[in-house]
Amino acid sequence: IVSCQEQIGILMNKQNKHEIAKSIFEKSLKTHKELFGEYHPNVAISLTHLGSTLDHLDKHEEALEKKKNAFEIQEKLFGESNFEVAITLNSIGFSLVKLKQYEKALKYQRKSLKILQKIFEKHNHPHVALCLNSVGATLWYLGSHEEAMKCFHDATSILDEVFH
Repeated sequence: IVSCQEQIGILMNKQNKHEIAKSIFEKSLKTHKELFGEYHPNVAISLTHLGSTLDHLDKHEEALEKKKNAFEIQEKLFGESNFEVAITLNSIGFSLVKLKQYEKALKYQRKSLKILQKIFEKHNHPHVALCLNSVGATLWYLGSHEEAMKCFHDATSILDEVFH
């Protein structure tokens, strides 16, 4: 039931019904904690969904807190070189960019990129391209335009390779 509720929450976010999504993810988080305790992959998933929803609502400090909690759980359960960990790190970077904490954001995004590049070292993957794009955007905000353009170019090259 909780999984179905989370899918509805995701759909609510896609329909820009973020308050409804927030309520759904808060409820699913509570249920997951009651069922599994604090340190479970489902708790981390609920936290990341809630964090992303809070970003949609321009509540970036709260979003950051939820995403960092999810990261702590994921890192404890899966270790540092895990796909979900990498995605959460990039998401933390997004919240930090929204808070105009670009240097901190870049650290999280680069860590995410490093993990993804290690996971997908034998072939290019869209998530590597998306992460490169995030790094590029943050570098642009920091005024490192040449390095940003290289990231954008590399991301585009990966996507061209993957989808053509």
